[in-house]
Parts: sequence; C-alpha cells; structure tokens
Amino acid sequence: MQKLSINLLSNNSLAGLKGLFRSAIKKFPYILVIASPILSIYFKIILIPTKKGYIILSKGLKFYCPFEDNFNSVAAFKEIFQESRYDHMDLGIDDIVVDCGAHVGFYSIKAASQCHKVVAIEPCPHNASLFRKNSKKFNNIVIIEKALDERVRRTRLFLGASDAHSMLVPTDSSIEVDTITIDQVLKDIKPQARGNICIKMNVEGMELATLRGAKDTLKNINVKLAIAAHHSSEELDEVSKYLLDLGFEISSRNQIIFATRSSVTT
Repeated sequence: MQKLSINLLSNNSLAGLKGLFRSAIKKFPYILVIASPILSIYFKIILIPTKKGYIILSKGLKFYCPFEDNFNSVAAFKEIFQESRYDHMDLGIDDIVVDCGAHVGFYSIKAASQCHKVVAIEPCPHNASLFRKNSKKFNNIVIIEKALDERVRRTRLFLGASDAHSMLVPTDSSIEVDTITIDQVLKDIKPQARGNICIKMNVEGMELATLRGAKDTLKNINVKLAIAAHHSSEELDEVSKYLLDLGFEISSRNQIIFATRSSVTT
C-alpha cells in the first residue's frame, strides 16, 4: 500500500511539473530556447523556437508551427509521420486528396508527394498562413481558408489554447469564418483525376455535419475516407452508422474510421 501511494505521488507530481512547464513557456517564450534540446530528445524530433511558435525538423522535413500549451502540432506530426495513422487509406498517383482540417499542412504535404492534387481546407488564419509557408515547394496543393459544414454560412470559430479550434465548444476567444461544403469545394475546383477522391477528416467534432455536406460526393464509387472520430464518446458510432447507411464498408483503427464504397448510392 505504501508503494502504491509513492507511485501515485510521483505521477501527480510529474503531471504538475508538465503543467507548470507549459504555463512557463507560454508566459516566457524564451524558455523554449533553453528547453528545445530536451524537448527534441523527448519527442524524437528537432524543435527550433521562433518568435510566435516553433519549427519541427525531422528526416528532411521542415514545418513552421504555432505555439500551443501542450505542443499539439508535435502530437499531430507524430500521428501522421511517425505513427502513420492515416496510411491505411492508400493513396495512388492519380488520386485527389481533400484534407478537411488541414492545420499547418502535415497530412497535405505528405499526401502531395504521393498523389495528383491536394485540396486542403483550414479555417484558422494563423494556421493557414503557416501552411502556405510550409507548402511553398508544392504546386499541387490548393489551400481554402474556410470551415467545413453541411451548408454555406457565416459562423464563429472558437480558438482553443491547445490550437484545437472548434465551432462547437465556446472559449473566451473567437473569430468569424465562412463555411463551405465538400460538395461545393469539388464543384469549384472541377477535379480532373482518373483516380479516387480520398477524404481525410479531422474537424474537431464537425465530422458528421461535414459528411452531410458531401452527400453528392459520397455517391461516387471511387470515394475513400479516413475520419478522426475521437472528439466525443458518441462520434465513432454516429459516423460509422451514417456511412454504413450510405453503403460504405468501414473499419476503424486508433479511433480513425476508414471507409470505401462498395456500390453507387442512388
């Protein structure tokens, strides 16, 4: 019993130290200069501090990222490049990728080296600005600075401290954004591809609404999806049921739903 108490104290202390560290960096960003070597070892990447964030360097890749309390960009980078979370949705050279919730471009840039064209949708102006900086070398990426929904409208995007901005969870800070549907995105760009339409989606709880705004797109037999469904306890079931009702075959790995069409829905 005494040993268990010591372990619990140690875990709580560690969590407390992490919280203090994040708060200290947010208040005094120059601390990141001193901490970068330690963080680089911990995350197994190279972190270089900047005035408004940091740069991730890994295996020849370079990404400018915003500063967040819990280094959300590093977590996203690891999911895409180190853990290959979305790679079960195989991409082909003739495919078009629609990156819904593109952040600073991690998945879009990875996909751009494998497919014909990437259409990336990101509503946060700061993220979109960094994305443009990160993707300068790629001429097959189109960035649309809007939010995704089931209809076109003007709404508020709530800005979270962890950079996981949301249209659903109010915070003390917000901006006005325009929304667009996936159907409208593809109608506007008029894709000319012989391959699949591959949709990667992580839109902070707006996944079901975004799918409803893709009803025409989802009728195509050559649609493939990879959808993050970890924002609420009900989301995995709701998204899965919606796609099954449309005739998709689905599987899930690490709270990501992968779906392909088996027949055309009329």
